[in-house]
Order: sequence, then C-alpha cells, then structure tokens
Amino acid sequence: MSVLVMCMLLAGSGSIKTEAANLGTAHFIGGKTILVSIFTNTSKYSWDFDNPDDFQTYSSLYHQLQTAAEWIEEQTAAWNVWSDIEWDWYNNKDLYYVADLPNVNEEYIDSRYPETLDWFESHIDVDALTARYNADNIIFMWYINTDLYHDEHCHAFQFDYKGLTDNQKGYEGVWFNVHMSGYTKGASAMAHEILHCFGAVDLYRSSDQIPQSYVDHLKSIGSTDIMYMIYDRPDKITETFTELDAYYVGLTPNSHDAQVYGLGKSPHLQ
Repeated sequence: MSVLVMCMLLAGSGSIKTEAANLGTAHFIGGKTILVSIFTNTSKYSWDFDNPDDFQTYSSLYHQLQTAAEWIEEQTAAWNVWSDIEWDWYNNKDLYYVADLPNVNEEYIDSRYPETLDWFESHIDVDALTARYNADNIIFMWYINTDLYHDEHCHAFQFDYKGLTDNQKGYEGVWFNVHMSGYTKGASAMAHEILHCFGAVDLYRSSDQIPQSYVDHLKSIGSTDIMYMIYDRPDKITETFTELDAYYVGLTPNSHDAQVYGLGKSPHLQ
C-alpha cells in the first residue's frame, strides 16, 4: 500500500508518451495499458511451480489481476474515459516473465532499483513491447512469494513527476508481496497499487499532499476509498473509487475535497 515516490531510470530516446510533460510509463489512465507480470525470485523468496501451493497462488494471482484490471476499466468508464488494460499473461506470453534477483535485500527496499534496472536492460525491449500492443502505458507487476507473516506492505514504484529529462524514462510498477501480516493480498491491493502508478496517493496517512486533518476526516466518516482502506478480500473489490481518486489520476481537473481540505495538486495539473 505504501508508495515509493521514486523512479527507475534508463537513458534512451524512445518514449510512449504523447503529452509534453514527462509522466513516466503510466502517464494517463485512459487509452491502452499493458501489465507485464514478473514472478520474482529474491534472496529470501522464490517460486516453484511444481509445488501445488505455489501453482495455486500463481493461478489466484491471474484471476485477481483480471478482477483489478476490469474494475479499473469500470471506474474510468464512469468518468467517460475509455481505458483498455491488457493483463492476460496466459494468452499473451510476452506479458509473462520469471526474474531471478538474488541480490535484492529484503530488509532494504532501495536495493531493488539497480537489480530491476539490470534485469530490464537484459530481458525486455520496452519500446518494442509497447509498440507491439500499441500501448500508451506500461506497468510492471513484480510478484514476490512472501510467507504469510512477512511484514512489508506491497508498494508502487511511482514516478514523482519531476526531474526527468526528455531522454529518460520513469519505469513504473508494483512490488507485490503476495502475503503480509497473516493476510493474502489480492485484487483490491493490486488495483490500489496500479492506481498509484497513474498518480493516485495514499489517504491512510499524512504526507506532503495529504494533511492529517483529512486522514482524520476519512476515519470519522468510515471511508471506503480504495486509497484509504484495503479490506483484504483477495478475489473481489468492494472498496470505492472516489472523486478525489479520479482527480489524482487525471480524470477530472477539480475535486471538492482537494479544494476544501487544501490537498496537494494532482500531478496531471503540474
């Protein structure tokens, strides 16, 4: 659920963006988005698809990703924006990878950046992949087969919408810890993290954009905003997509709550 407001950089001249602003590889939630699924082996956690439990987890993730993608498409449609998310790795083999990242230190999140960058450079031609799907956006889903009592949240590699030159890219993605603190993560957590890649912000804690007074307000009204609360029902999404979420992902230039509570500006308006 936490967001790393950082980016993974590779120099290069190609770009999938059409806007002047450099908003990373998930710049606007409308249009065509491809989700690249990467089953990741780290120094601590690995996948064994001959193991029935691991294969069941793999199968569950497949259907949960479908649920998350279709839910996001439904939310954008409600704002009269067409969004087509290609997620199906079983029928699109170039959307599925297994990555060995043995040098990732599970206790030190920043260790993931150089490892993932090295892996990108040697395994994926991002420009060719986006061209093949005529995609406007690309997001990388890194699935980690954590044990049930792993204590780290899922998080997004979210570009902070600042600092890149025109010949650099901010590769955006989701580091998805399958289990955490006794819970199995699923569709709601996936949708929450994917929305981060388009600019949505966490609402369950204060930040530069969200004052504590607004967090307290959401608590007082029992908010079901998907950026505020995840209910850990792996196979369905019962949370809501609010006007504020629509504002932060660029579906509307205005938000009642943003104005009334003095929240930070949407990156799509900067």
